[in-house]
Amino acid sequence: MLERFGLTKQEIVVYNQMSVVNGKTGYMIAKDINMSRSNVYPLLSSLVKKGAIIYEDGESRKYYRVKPEEFFNNYIAGLEKIKDELIEELKEDDKPHDGYFTIAGETNIRNKMVSLVDNVAERVYVCGKKEEIFFLNTNFKTLCEQGKKVVVITDDIKGWNDRILLYKSNHEILQVGLIADSTSAMVGNIKGAGTSCLFSANKNFVISYKMNLKNEIEITEMKRKRS
Repeated sequence: MLERFGLTKQEIVVYNQMSVVNGKTGYMIAKDINMSRSNVYPLLSSLVKKGAIIYEDGESRKYYRVKPEEFFNNYIAGLEKIKDELIEELKEDDKPHDGYFTIAGETNIRNKMVSLVDNVAERVYVCGKKEEIFFLNTNFKTLCEQGKKVVVITDDIKGWNDRILLYKSNHEILQVGLIADSTSAMVGNIKGAGTSCLFSANKNFVISYKMNLKNEIEITEMKRKRS
């Protein structure tokens, strides 16, 4: 996991020997991990530059961990700064392209859904099995608190935020789908074989899928009234 915070495998070995409270000399660290001092000192120097450790000079130099939370927060803050600079540098006309794009992989699909939901201006419609879309419940709660409309069609309507308009579907096969502000939509499979979703801002695609969800809602309501 520490590799995600910019540390190499060898730096992690050294870092794991460090303490916030009890300082160690380069000699002590080299002895603890059975590595030559000539190899340890460059790693310590690199860790200092990366803000993961600090040192105290005295009779002999001792190295200490920076509090992990402080190190992680500083690293993330640095990435945020780089992100802002890159966004500005790579800025271009962001008018939606009306092509049809495939998003592959569960993590990427989830990330796209979160991005669409969090940037909704007025309303969002989401369809899918609860186990596959419930991760959005907190995001939905935020939208509802902002006065935005959230409609969910799912197989289990228990446990959702009470401001969501919920419709229970009895379909055994319920694909994941999402419509954001009637301007873009995505539909596909978030789990299992062939995990991918089709995403598009094409007007006809959005209208067609919106009609499908509308029909599903009407059927659900008819069954509810009969029962």
